[in-house]
Amino acid sequence: MCIQTDKAEFGFAYWRRDHQLPGVLVCQKHGTALLSLPHDHDSIGSETLLWPDDDWNLLDVSAHPAWPTATLTALHRLSQLAADMARGELVDGYSIRKMRNTFLSTLVEKNLIAPDGSLMAAKALHDYGNHHRTIAAFPEIAFAAKRSIRPLVYLLRQDNCRTHPLEWMLIIDWLFNDWYTFQEHYRQTANKLLITI
Repeated sequence: MCIQTDKAEFGFAYWRRDHQLPGVLVCQKHGTALLSLPHDHDSIGSETLLWPDDDWNLLDVSAHPAWPTATLTALHRLSQLAADMARGELVDGYSIRKMRNTFLSTLVEKNLIAPDGSLMAAKALHDYGNHHRTIAAFPEIAFAAKRSIRPLVYLLRQDNCRTHPLEWMLIIDWLFNDWYTFQEHYRQTANKLLITI
């Protein structure tokens, strides 16, 4: 659909940065599945400029996946989150303390923090897994989904941990549904006293 729209409007199709982001399997604008080429595909090593429709025209109908509506909806939401996250800046910049507070306050709202202040890990894991059940089998998403809430546990303990952006995307999608809701929570947290547990 992107190729057809581009050709009608500009006479040629172009590559979109938002389609190349981690976890993006569907078009943010059209909600349709994107073409994915393996790294050993012949065109990857080409020394000439490649247009998006070059490979697309070589494919047959079987190359276009047909996913259930629930799966497509979840993938579309994640794709939009990736694009928004790549463009959006956090108010007053990134702060591990504000991040911790933002997630902690939301976990409290969702009854995932026990009276003693600890994370109810089993309940959180179940909720996280249930939220991502329709997309967890996709190879690109599976590697991040298997780490599950681990980055969140490190954050709550205020431990540094190297985390792939897709892992945070899955956690943000689970707890906030979209980047703008997360940003608003982060902004509100920036103006509050830090929560301690």
